[in-house]
Amino acid sequence: MKDSGKRYIGLDVHKHYLIALGVDDELNVVLPARRVELSHLESWMKKILTRQDEIVLEMTTNTWQLYDELCAYASSVLVVHPPHVALITRSQVMNDKIAASILARLLAKGLLVGIWVPPQEIRELRGLVAQRKKMTRLATQAKNRLHAVLQRHHLTPPDGNPFHGSQKSWWLALPLGPWKR
Repeated sequence: MKDSGKRYIGLDVHKHYLIALGVDDELNVVLPARRVELSHLESWMKKILTRQDEIVLEMTTNTWQLYDELCAYASSVLVVHPPHVALITRSQVMNDKIAASILARLLAKGLLVGIWVPPQEIRELRGLVAQRKKMTRLATQAKNRLHAVLQRHHLTPPDGNPFHGSQKSWWLALPLGPWKR
């Protein structure tokens, strides 16, 4: 069902699906609102999208994956920062179809400003930094909990680093119940 002519397609993206709606230059709906399960996205893109389509989506958790997939089928993919499209959140009556429609219409009129899309290498480095930060935070939480157990039971830790692997037997020998251990 590929149409000829330029279409502006707004995507309202959710965790497991998206709602797509497309308009032409005169803001006539040329692609009625459709719910597309993300598990069927590839076949939908092959069947519906053309190299003349321009697409807009709001930044969300899976934006870069969607961006990469959509770029292969459309002429352009614009990613917008949610606070920059406050018009969508101000609408009194809101649903997925309306959100996709507003995005498509704003795109067609050139009223959206996209964010910078980092190259794949930068995204991977950011992901690595975020993962390290998360692991460091979890390690700190675990150490703080262990310090709290020691303090609560008036126990003195061994000399040196109490969290070093060589101290495991000391921790296991503490006179504590199994749930605290």
